[in-house]
Amino acid sequence: RELSDTHHLDLQVLQAWLGFLKLGKAGPVVVNGHYTAKMLKSGNNYEFIQGWGSPQTPSIVANSSDNQVRIPGIARPHGVTCHP
Repeated sequence: RELSDTHHLDLQVLQAWLGFLKLGKAGPVVVNGHYTAKMLKSGNNYEFIQGWGSPQTPSIVANSSDNQVRIPGIARPHGVTCHP
């Protein structure tokens, strides 16, 4: 309301436009149905590589170690890697 008053805009039109652009107040984001199977180990059986997905693609893994490793691909230290 403050934005519409400040700029002398019709409140309903502004709300519709912001909704269309996906701007403004947003609720919590909920992701369902993706990455439901947890992989216990990834790549060359590094204990510190944990992730979700399948042996195929897509997958997402995190490297909790101080070391960069190939899993295949490069998993940087304390980083998250997505494939593809």
